[in-house]
Amino acid sequence: MSEFSISKFVIGQRWISDTETDLGLGVVTATETRRVTIIFPASEQSRVYAIGQAPLTRVVFFEGDSIESEAGQQYTIRTLEECDGLIVYHCVDEKGEAYALSEGELNHSTQLNKPRDRMLTSQIDKQLWYNLRYQTLQKRYELAQLQTRGLLGPRVSLIPHQLYIAHQVANRSAPRVLLADEVGLGKTIEAGLIIHQQLITDRAQRILIIVPEALMYQWMVEMLRRFNLKMSLYDQERYQDSVDDEHNPFIDEPLLLCSLEFATHNDKVLEQLIEAEWDILVIDEAHHLAWSESSPSKAYTCIENLSASIPGLLLLTATPEQLGEESHFARLRLLDPHRYHSLDKFLEEVESFKTIAHVVDNLLDADSLNEESSNTLVNLFKGNENYLSLLDNFNMLEDNDSYRQQLIQILADQHGTGRVLFRNTRNAIKGFPERKAHAYPLKIPTAYESLVQAYLEVNEIEKLQLPLLLTPEIIYQNVFANEGEHWTSIDPRIAWLADILKTHRNEKVLVICAYATTAIDISNALREQYGKQSAVFHEKMNIIDRDRAAAFFADMEDGSQILICSEIGSEGRNFQFAHHLVLFDLPYNPDLLEQRIGRLDRIGQLETIHLHTPYFEHSAQAIMYQWYNSGLNTFMHTCPVGQAVMQKHSEELNNYLINPGFDAFSIEQFIHMVHADTNEFTQQLQQGRDRFLELNPYQQKEAADIAANIQYWDHDRSLEHYLSGVFDMYGVDFDFHAQKSFTLHPTDHMLISHFPDLPDEGATITFNRHHALAHENMYFMTWEHPMVVNVIDLLVSHEHGNTALNIVKLPKIKPGSILLECIFVIECSAPQKLQIHRHLPPAVIRVLMDQTSQNLTEQFNFDALHGVVIQLNKQIISQLINNHQERLKNMFAKAEDIATQDCAVQTQLKITEMTSNFNQEIQRLKSLQKENPNIRNDEISSMENQKNELNTVMNKAYARLDSSRLIVAG
Repeated sequence: MSEFSISKFVIGQRWISDTETDLGLGVVTATETRRVTIIFPASEQSRVYAIGQAPLTRVVFFEGDSIESEAGQQYTIRTLEECDGLIVYHCVDEKGEAYALSEGELNHSTQLNKPRDRMLTSQIDKQLWYNLRYQTLQKRYELAQLQTRGLLGPRVSLIPHQLYIAHQVANRSAPRVLLADEVGLGKTIEAGLIIHQQLITDRAQRILIIVPEALMYQWMVEMLRRFNLKMSLYDQERYQDSVDDEHNPFIDEPLLLCSLEFATHNDKVLEQLIEAEWDILVIDEAHHLAWSESSPSKAYTCIENLSASIPGLLLLTATPEQLGEESHFARLRLLDPHRYHSLDKFLEEVESFKTIAHVVDNLLDADSLNEESSNTLVNLFKGNENYLSLLDNFNMLEDNDSYRQQLIQILADQHGTGRVLFRNTRNAIKGFPERKAHAYPLKIPTAYESLVQAYLEVNEIEKLQLPLLLTPEIIYQNVFANEGEHWTSIDPRIAWLADILKTHRNEKVLVICAYATTAIDISNALREQYGKQSAVFHEKMNIIDRDRAAAFFADMEDGSQILICSEIGSEGRNFQFAHHLVLFDLPYNPDLLEQRIGRLDRIGQLETIHLHTPYFEHSAQAIMYQWYNSGLNTFMHTCPVGQAVMQKHSEELNNYLINPGFDAFSIEQFIHMVHADTNEFTQQLQQGRDRFLELNPYQQKEAADIAANIQYWDHDRSLEHYLSGVFDMYGVDFDFHAQKSFTLHPTDHMLISHFPDLPDEGATITFNRHHALAHENMYFMTWEHPMVVNVIDLLVSHEHGNTALNIVKLPKIKPGSILLECIFVIECSAPQKLQIHRHLPPAVIRVLMDQTSQNLTEQFNFDALHGVVIQLNKQIISQLINNHQERLKNMFAKAEDIATQDCAVQTQLKITEMTSNFNQEIQRLKSLQKENPNIRNDEISSMENQKNELNTVMNKAYARLDSSRLIVAG
């Protein structure tokens, strides 16, 4: 068998991908001036390539080659002819009968044997390349079997509840779930972990994320910096630039991020989004999709139509008790419209769950069950001896915690919305810091006072921009844009901030203000008036400059003490290494204040958070401070009812902001009333909590095991050693930079023109998770980083290192005799949806033959054959291989027979394991479905179909020769 490349593509020709050999034989289905479309029937995949840069090889077989038809018939080629660019093979079958086989009839799973052909034609690579290739194959196989695959790479703290939810959800096929954690527990991180794991494990390839317009940049930053996902941002302007009557622009974007407004306000956009065939849809702030049985909103209807066309759905939303039962039902209806088709029926079920919820409360809060709860469980478990035995053990044994957890898990599995709803609370999750508020009342500048008054006098109340009253420097700048004193010369907050920095000179201080212009002016004033350098971070900067500013702030030795952020610019960034937050002004929206504090107040923060708030006395700022501090108590605790209280009291609050000169007693009475309502709303929220909903989120032991497994790989040094060898072989400069970090730079003598994911200006990398969290400008190198993933693909998809020759002294082997080492990889062409590598990872089979075709694999391991690296000239190598040509062919054939037998044994073990796993899960779901209608019929049937399809394709697995090494005994 042989092959050669040509440049002309013709519909019907057979080509093979050099970078994705497991796709099988491709068929050209369409050609354009610059593009060619090829489908790969064996794997049900299609690819569009740029002509001239396509990593493709034209497949042509020659006289004497054996080929197989799609029907499974074996033929031997006698002659071949080409007609209009297509080849017809004139063959004989096993009976000697003649047959003309067109190339379109070739078996789609046919593989080319490049390493054998290269060896027999004396094309020999360096030993180092061969070693690196073998090491890569072994590591790829090891990584493919990891239970935590897909969770190693994200730049996140290893927070157990987030890892547990991601692991549970991402292991499902096409998950459809509601993420409803309380604020600050990291729903965005959980969604990102699920997306990343789905992509890494090939469960998904196309992701659509829809968020409120104000959160687009935050999501883009989070996905890029934390998960190495480069989302394509689409808005109306970009859409207009790319729209084409004949082409859907969304089809070319595997990772797309857009706003809810963009997706739902144009019927054509929605239609094309539906046509683009996504694997997972993510909706943030899903509780804003208004719904009622009689009149659902347009946005809700649009998302309903879109989600119905996409297998996976992640809804990020407020907690169920914040939503209310009708709104909560509306979210569940999006997840499973067949299960949740009637609001009245849902409300009946919610009522019926209350009895079980009381049992759960009893299990959680007491050492033993009361009589009512015990009777409820006896009736519930009637007929199930295993469950009744668990109940007896719990009631009788003193050490009954394990039985308590099992009973709770049974109830969570079989009742309620546990499988589709994940909800964690701050009370259940430990690790949040304390907050300490520091207030600094300052005298308002006369210029501010008079300008604010003038602003109020010239504008009607309904036309006022109330947030401007909280930022009087903006009103001042609008009036004195290019004349008079600069606002930073008259504003006492500048001097106050300089004093704060002096007081905390050895600590990092984060400053957040409303506007980018304010942040820039503060930085300039500190430099000009006090000689203090600061880092600035705002929305007008590009992402590279923001990274540099964040890195400058994060540098503990030579970095800036202070980082000044604008409201929008700080979104999506966390600075947990800092403990002092200056609220230069206060936002009108309570959610924005919580977002500001959340830049530091994150789970895992080890220090008390100090909140420093300057405000002008007898001004709107003073009212706002009292509102937050004494009314909502936001500076001390998160306030999930802030918006509800704001909605009730907004008219009165606005009146006080406009007229801050009200008598102190009146203001005090108002704040006291706000405080009382905050407590009442919070109490109602707590009473409305369904503790039943909190059972599903996370099992501590399993979560701890997941985190421990990831930590093991964090501490493993094999990646650093591996990449050091890779960089050396490819000619990339790899140098120590500073503590826990290194620099990479491309060079003129690189083996390839562009090294995967390495910018022309180079990159700084770290292998340390904690260092990466503090320095977001650095690449966090893991086995799942795009550079590493692409390097592995590069090494195994190209010929480098698939042949080698060396001389080594071996005991009991006659000098001058030859041995042949063959490295095979178990492969199987299968549709992407089956995720074949989960069930049949690419195992490596090593076979060592002597020149009499005896198997010596067990006698000499891989490392024992390295021997002496001697540079033989090509003429000597050719003479050696030509002298042993027929012997080598026999050795290859015998090695292939051994590998084929080994492949069959390993494959059958994997089929048995796969079948057992599927049967167990199918049986579990069938049992649960009797009690819990959340288990969908199509979920069970899908698993049964997948099991059967996997069984069929896995039985067609084969051992592909990946590389070979000729050893001459010394």
